[in-house]
Amino acid sequence: MGEMMQELLLGAGRFFLHPLTYIAAAVFLLAIFAGIRRERRHFHTRAHDGITVLLTQAAFGLGAGAAASILLVGTGVTLSSALLLMMTVIWLLQLPFRRLRAFSFTVTTSVVILILPMLPGGGTGTVWLDDQLALLQETDLFSLGVLLVTLLFLETVLLAMDGARHPSPSLTRSPRGKVVGEQLLRRMWIMPAFALYPVGGMSGTGAWPLLEAGGFGFVLLPLVLGIDASVRGDTPLSAKRRLTGRMTLLLLSAGVLLAAGWFYPIVVLVLAGVVLAGRELLFSMFESGERTRAGVYVPRNKGLVLMGIIPGTTAEKLGMETGEVVLRVNGKFIRTQRDFYRIMQEQATYVKLEVLDYQGEKRMLQASRYEHDHYLAGCLFLPDNEDQPLSRRGLRSSTVIHEDRRRLGSDEETDDTPAAEEEAGRQESGDSELVYGQAAGMKAFMEEHAPKRRRRDRSSDE
Repeated sequence: MGEMMQELLLGAGRFFLHPLTYIAAAVFLLAIFAGIRRERRHFHTRAHDGITVLLTQAAFGLGAGAAASILLVGTGVTLSSALLLMMTVIWLLQLPFRRLRAFSFTVTTSVVILILPMLPGGGTGTVWLDDQLALLQETDLFSLGVLLVTLLFLETVLLAMDGARHPSPSLTRSPRGKVVGEQLLRRMWIMPAFALYPVGGMSGTGAWPLLEAGGFGFVLLPLVLGIDASVRGDTPLSAKRRLTGRMTLLLLSAGVLLAAGWFYPIVVLVLAGVVLAGRELLFSMFESGERTRAGVYVPRNKGLVLMGIIPGTTAEKLGMETGEVVLRVNGKFIRTQRDFYRIMQEQATYVKLEVLDYQGEKRMLQASRYEHDHYLAGCLFLPDNEDQPLSRRGLRSSTVIHEDRRRLGSDEETDDTPAAEEEAGRQESGDSELVYGQAAGMKAFMEEHAPKRRRRDRSSDE
């Protein structure tokens, strides 16, 4: 037992010596905070706290790593130093694809299996390289097949358990050029997992299925799994279920091929090709289907579409869900975010909403509001229609809104609709003081430039 504990500690030490540990951790952090920057750019606030997202994914990664350790050590999967080096190089070559699902070790392992038979056994003239190639030639393909199916299994489980947690709202353009919303399912898990290492003080007797007799130890690997998909025509939870079902079918196919590979090792090559192509085809077809489905996060003639909910806010207390449409606030119809915040400010301690849910059914929500509640009430809305004078980039400064005004200038100056006249009257009567949130920047802009516009209009009349 003491000898095993010593080898486990040595294996853990190899984890901290492996450069992939630190590169993967950097990519992990960059992926999380890139999402937060995008949310701030689109909505002027984050939808989820970065530390919470980080800790959640880290916790699931540790749990999956423990499961992977049991499966890999239990089946006797042995990974040599040359194989670990090759996997590291191939994983680094995946980074330019900039998709989290491309960073997954299911892709890395599949590519390694497909490349191994094509590598020479030596004869390069470089001693170190010839030694590494000789070690790679000794690799058991079925052992790598077990690793690949294990990773695919854990990726499917993580998708089912954590795939729709903390979806990231985003804005994009439809094929017709309109601003629409989408939910991004972007998750990356780092799994510290033990595998057998063919160098160590423990003696193998061939008792394990894949373990040869000889000395061995342990190595703790920084395995990476990841998924990403954009959802436009469904809720994140429903989309995650559909993806999980497709991944399960791919996993079952991989399991059948792995069983055949026990008798015919050449089938492991087919297994790698099926997982590599099938996984990418699965996600690509899913996103292609989402682009052709009727969009959920699209502008409406009545009401505001909810893109995200900030945890711990009034919206969460109300039980609101992404994709719902807010029709009324405290009994009054709303068309713009300015209407939403103005009416809420009139009754700042209480809110009653009428919303249209994803199934098209109306429901009533009500809750009390307190002084410390988020100033946005926790609601991240799809920006108003582009004929409205609010920035599509979210709650921005008066400088950005000025640019929107300049771009829409000719339309705004000739806008004599009843809604525009009502809004102008509200600005001049002083009711605009009730406006806050996203409309605050617009209010400041109107106060600054309205006198200049009146002087310009007066001079043109003269």
